[in-house]
Amino acid sequence: MPNRRILSLWFPRFRAERVMRVKRGVLEGPLGIVAEQVNAQVITSLNLAASAAGVPMGQPVRDAFAMCAGLAGTTKFTPDVVMAPRGGAGAG
Repeated sequence: MPNRRILSLWFPRFRAERVMRVKRGVLEGPLGIVAEQVNAQVITSLNLAASAAGVPMGQPVRDAFAMCAGLAGTTKFTPDVVMAPRGGAGAG
């Protein structure tokens, strides 16, 4: 088949944007999608606000919540959102 063509697309913010569309009006700040990789929870997708706050993809969740106090996180399997503690990590 010499006319066969293959196209590969990568949408790095797709999962985060999907959750934001499902939770329209509820989420206004930084959002990160959490997945387990090699027995550690890491950020696998971010919205623009989280990227602007300096949270990189692949960062462990605890470090991401410490870096960005208003970061909301959810797993890729459910659109339910788990918020970081108010005031960031270490607030008490």
